[in-house]
Amino acid sequence: MNTTPNSHAVVIGAGIGGLLAARVLSEFFDRVTVVERDGLPDTPIARRCVPQARHAHALTARGRAAIEELFPGFTNDVLGLGAPTGDGQSDFRWVFDGHRWAKGISGVHLLLASRPLIEWHLRNLVCALSNVEVIGHCTAIGIITDPQRRAVTDSP
Repeated sequence: MNTTPNSHAVVIGAGIGGLLAARVLSEFFDRVTVVERDGLPDTPIARRCVPQARHAHALTARGRAAIEELFPGFTNDVLGLGAPTGDGQSDFRWVFDGHRWAKGISGVHLLLASRPLIEWHLRNLVCALSNVEVIGHCTAIGIITDPQRRAVTDSP
């Protein structure tokens, strides 16, 4: 935790990046608030303003390891929710620009899950942190700083 009493961090955006940032900041600040302009659904469905939310998504080994470091058990949780996993080239069929990739063994293990599923599960884990609050339907219209522009404040 930060040694400054009542320290507060604000994260703008409750997408995957914002949620992971909030998790890291929760170790250094007394309070973390995540604001998101969209509504935050109770189920893993695509949000209106999330680009490519309906596209297929995969977490590579390194991405999964980074999330697993912040949220131990994440992979098993997502597998339990029905996400498939396997070798990226031998266990899945890939088509790019109309061309099918050849089968083979890549040695890269992927976790395939929809972005809504990954984001929804991460949001649930972040919301369970005692010092983090996630607020939907909240638009950030500007950032107020101290006169020296060295810190964000809640008043001019």
